[in-house]
Amino acid sequence: MDTIKLLVGIAIIIASFVYIIRNKSCMLDNLMRKTKEEYEKKQAIQEKAYQVVDGKADAFDAIADGVNAAVKPIKDSVKNKK
Repeated sequence: MDTIKLLVGIAIIIASFVYIIRNKSCMLDNLMRKTKEEYEKKQAIQEKAYQVVDGKADAFDAIADGVNAAVKPIKDSVKNKK
């Protein structure tokens, strides 16, 4: 019985490595997409900050938009749980 558990465990580990090796590009694409999205969000925040400093935008509106953008994913996850 112990040898069967050992063989099943080794088979699962080998299957996991094969899966990771075959789907490596897919994982890298997802990581790059997430990194790009985070970079674009930071750039948008920085652009708003420059507009506030230059006097083109109201500071309160910029802060409110930033808070709403940060809270939106949390609101969506709470709605999905209900």
